[in-house]
Amino acid sequence: MSVFSRPPVWSAPGLPDLAVRSLTKTYASGHTALSAVSFELTPGITGLLGPNGAGKTTLLRSLTGLLEPTRGSVSFRGVPVSADDLAEYRIRIGFLPQEFNAYPDFTAEQFLEHWALERGMNDARARREEIDQLLAAVGLAEHARRKVRDYSGGMRQRVGIARALLGAPPILIVDEPTTGLDIESRGRFRQILLEQAADRIVLFSTHTASDIEAAASRILLLHRGRLRFDGAPEELIERARGQVFATLVADAELAAFSHRYRVTARVRRLEGLHVRAVAVRETPSAAIPSSRTSKKPISPKSSAPTPPRDGNGGRKRSRSWTGEWRKRLAKRPGLILA
Repeated sequence: MSVFSRPPVWSAPGLPDLAVRSLTKTYASGHTALSAVSFELTPGITGLLGPNGAGKTTLLRSLTGLLEPTRGSVSFRGVPVSADDLAEYRIRIGFLPQEFNAYPDFTAEQFLEHWALERGMNDARARREEIDQLLAAVGLAEHARRKVRDYSGGMRQRVGIARALLGAPPILIVDEPTTGLDIESRGRFRQILLEQAADRIVLFSTHTASDIEAAASRILLLHRGRLRFDGAPEELIERARGQVFATLVADAELAAFSHRYRVTARVRRLEGLHVRAVAVRETPSAAIPSSRTSKKPISPKSSAPTPPRDGNGGRKRSRSWTGEWRKRLAKRPGLILA
């Protein structure tokens, strides 16, 4: 399909929508990174959550056209994206990859000027106005003529989001954008995403639940290449209730505690290590933390009963054992169940 025969609906006025149907990606090694993933996206912020290796980056690269799926389809405004119109589709996407490196010897202005020309923005005045607006939007107007090599990690990420927003693409995709950023930079970055989400699709991936809580109105949860949850953060937290808890653990007890439970976060405090953990290892919503904290440390040696074994000597997780486990945990004064 040539530029002149691209789907007319792609350029028509109106809000964007993106539909993914049974997307599957199997690599030459035989590893299946995505398995029959389906969902639809409309304007607003959607968080893509999952542990490392869940398939998040594979999904994002498939949505941007950098990877060809083994099976399934991606449709923009109801029209499936094909190899013939891939270039036209990609013009409508702003992408900030996980490994983003701005040219260190360029200033922010020069860097954006270069990419604006790459995007076909040939009107010099309009190009200059948009670059100035984007630098102001990401809080870099005062640093526009500094070389990128002198920027902090958070400032470089903001240059990256400005580049992704060149040309006002209706779809913005960012991959692990807050990795390595301090708390202030993470907050600023999330605010930028919120400001850009009114009339465009924003999809950002992370394995940090706090990023999702602070910015996203919808969560897609990937686990081992499959879509395990699609809904509001509050709904996912409710599903995790009773399985996710927070407590204080002594340093000497951490190894045994981590062996018994899946620890999703830990922060050192004066009184010990504050940890958030999942009681049942198979629960796919393990990344969602409790919003409450406990007051006293617990000992992992006595915090839960030993589950019964099955006929082959393996651990058996029955409903009766889970109920008994919850009763005994509920009696411990230092433990708070979500």
